[in-house]
Amino acid sequence: MSQAPSLLRAATSTPPAHRPLESEEIFNLRPGRAEDRLAVADLLHKNHSARRDRRGRGPAPACRPGDMTILPDIHARLEGNHGLVAVDGVGQFPVGVCFSRAHGKHARIGALAVHPSQLGRGVAAALVIRAVGDAEKAGAESVTMLTDAGHPDLVAINDRLGFSTRQVFFSFHLPVPAAGLAASRPGRTRRAGPRDIVPLAEFDHRVTDVMRIDDLALALSDESGLFQTHVAEDENGRIAGFAVATDHCTCAAVGPLVAEDEQTAGALIAAAAGTLAGKTARVLAPTGARGLIALLYSWDARLGDVHLLQARGAFRPQAGLVMPGPLLGG
Repeated sequence: MSQAPSLLRAATSTPPAHRPLESEEIFNLRPGRAEDRLAVADLLHKNHSARRDRRGRGPAPACRPGDMTILPDIHARLEGNHGLVAVDGVGQFPVGVCFSRAHGKHARIGALAVHPSQLGRGVAAALVIRAVGDAEKAGAESVTMLTDAGHPDLVAINDRLGFSTRQVFFSFHLPVPAAGLAASRPGRTRRAGPRDIVPLAEFDHRVTDVMRIDDLALALSDESGLFQTHVAEDENGRIAGFAVATDHCTCAAVGPLVAEDEQTAGALIAAAAGTLAGKTARVLAPTGARGLIALLYSWDARLGDVHLLQARGAFRPQAGLVMPGPLLGG
């Protein structure tokens, strides 16, 4: 298992339960393959179900293992995505997976999952170390990862690898009534179309310093109903933000969302959630956006988990309000 020297030093200083170098007899790491699709989907489903069980939420409604193929399928369609799989040393069956995505000098690690039977064996640590090492060898100057604060072991692993927490998000479960949501100050929003791809990508880059034109092209060209995108404009017709709604049995959500301010974000959530009427949408809101959080509570949103945006290397503060999404770049 090849790793950057600095990461090797960090790995050997971790507690015994998280020493990936001591776990190589149990599993090996390799790039993901097309033939891993169904096995990875099953792994993601088991991980998701186990997490819900630990938190007393029961099974995800109408979600089957095959439905989880949406994640590897989306990643396969986006340029710069890399899948990494941990396989057991006997049957070569996936026991862990993560995906990373390069955006120029920035890289993002996401969808980290470990089979419930393999927890505590260093699988997650090994995947993160390899993903970070590969990203930095490829020229990434910064690596970010959205980490569930309910997994302190993973937070500690990232901390030892030089990640620092840059932002904290509340995960809200937002019930969307059949009539939709009403923003206190609606603003100007409309459905986005293919002609908006470049202007939205340029706006996104100004706010986040990341160019995600492929993600936006995928969302805006989607005709299946999986993604629907709304754009907000100011009184002069200038773009002030956008939001992508995801409608899938594994996750109904609003995000990614990028906006100039909280008022615009609220208008975009109301517009995007209108496509999820009758469902409960997941919304990740920055804890510092107090006005937006008050608006979510006024809509009867329920607070769920807490997530940490952790970064290693250079990190430019965002010039607006940014909310991650479940499938596309957050």
